[in-house]
Amino acid sequence: MATFALRHADSAARAVPLAVVPQHLAPGWLPIALGAAFAVEFVALAWAPHDRGDWLLENLIVAPVAVGLVLARRRLALTTTSWGLVFLFFALHEIGSHYTYSLVPWMEWSRDLLGWAPAWQRNHYDRILHFAFG
Repeated sequence: MATFALRHADSAARAVPLAVVPQHLAPGWLPIALGAAFAVEFVALAWAPHDRGDWLLENLIVAPVAVGLVLARRRLALTTTSWGLVFLFFALHEIGSHYTYSLVPWMEWSRDLLGWAPAWQRNHYDRILHFAFG
């Protein structure tokens, strides 16, 4: 089996089977850029949320996890796609926490942008995000 030398934070190289190491690791600046973009969105959507108590409760875990991901970026072997999906989930979560999930006006946005929106009685934004989370 082919091997690949993976550098750790302590600069010690270790041989790892090639199949274990992702082939397209994200560049070092990507987590920092996505973290900065998330911080801007976080601050913008923290301004006058629909329900401050719900917003705080929904962000008690997200904010420390986002900071932890950026701080641990060198130890995490994530691909560009993985970082992008984590950012997308966090960004959509922030929209949900700002409006309170059941009140996100995504159907109105869809109607304005696309000229069409589903005619559901219930707002399914929370279900969409729960599905996205896995």
